[in-house]
Amino acid sequence: RSVKEYFELAAKGKVGIFNRMHATVGFAGLGISSMAIGADTRMLMVDHIKLPYRYVKDVTSEVLVQALDNLIATKSSESERLLKLQSETVESYCKELRSVLL
Repeated sequence: RSVKEYFELAAKGKVGIFNRMHATVGFAGLGISSMAIGADTRMLMVDHIKLPYRYVKDVTSEVLVQALDNLIATKSSESERLLKLQSETVESYCKELRSVLL
């Protein structure tokens, strides 16, 4: 019903498999690893933060099971990496804003 409720629910997730790039990136911001499935260049957004993605026509049930197993197996280290990336990104944005505003 709201963005706040969405993120409260999403924060309880373990891993994710999405057909929406923004959901994949949103989960990454929460430190939750996921895989994106798509059909266009928006997947490059996911590639940029080094999360797995697949072209929709290449996805089978076997691919999904393997991806889920990999996401679960690397959950802890990926969470740490994603939270560090989030922190570094926020600091980088703040540095840029300070240089323009101050």
